[in-house]
Order: sequence, then structure tokens, then C-alpha cells
Amino acid sequence: MDVATAFRLQNLLYDSVRAIDDGRLEDWLGYFTDDCLYRITTRENVDQGYPISLVLCTNKQMLKDRVIAIRAENVYKPHYDRHLVANVAVRAAADGAYKVEASYVVYQTDLEGATELFSTGKYDATAIAAADVPKFREMVVTVDTFAIPNHISTPI
Repeated sequence: MDVATAFRLQNLLYDSVRAIDDGRLEDWLGYFTDDCLYRITTRENVDQGYPISLVLCTNKQMLKDRVIAIRAENVYKPHYDRHLVANVAVRAAADGAYKVEASYVVYQTDLEGATELFSTGKYDATAIAAADVPKFREMVVTVDTFAIPNHISTPI
């Protein structure tokens, strides 16, 4: 794989979490293919082979519905997210796709200014880089523990 492709795929991950941190969830949708899969699961479920998900969206329309619900329906404590992403690895996969893997930490800060660790874990993504515009075909977020201090209101 050439360096430019690896750089674009790494930036796909960085740009997508920046959209979440900036509250631009509608823009976040643009980082996914129409037939995408977005899944949040726990390390325990993965280790034991359980298919259980905390969040499961099997296409972009489901992701869009989730964003609409966050904006219009869900009641949650207002907060700001801040993602720290590290150890990004990009590898070629089959059929012109690429594997993008990374570790993450998410902090949440409430409107009073209190900051707490929200979640740690890893991203396991499959991306396509057609026409110089990479997009996620699959994003599996594995949280290190199911004991998340609050409910998951925004994407991780």
C-alpha cells in the first residue's frame, strides 16, 4: 500500500471522531458507505464469541435514524466528547478494502466543567478508498468494559 493511501485512511478515522467531538453528527454520517455496519460491543462479548451489541446499525439509514433520535428524541445530560486516538494501523485487505485499527479513549465534559473518563477500547474498521474519498464500510467499536458510567448517547 502506498503512503498516500495509508495517510488518507488514517485521516478518515481522525476526521470521523473529530466530527463527533465537534457535535457534527450529520457530517459524521458522510464517513460511511450506504451499506455500512456500525457496531459497539464489549471486550467480554468478543472474547466469549457473543454477537451481542450495545449499538447495532446495519446501514447508513439506521445511523441517520440514530442521529435524528439523538437530536430530537433522546434525553441525556448535555456534554462534550473528546476522543484520543492512538496506535493507528492500516493494512490492505481483500477486494480493495483496508483494515483500520486503533486504540481510543473518550472523555466527557459536562456543562459545569466536570470531566470524566467515559470509555476506552479499540476500533476495528474496514474502509474503502475508491476515488480518493475513503469511507467506512464497517466500524466495530469494542469497549474495554461494559461498565460505561452513562448511557451511550453519542457515537463512540
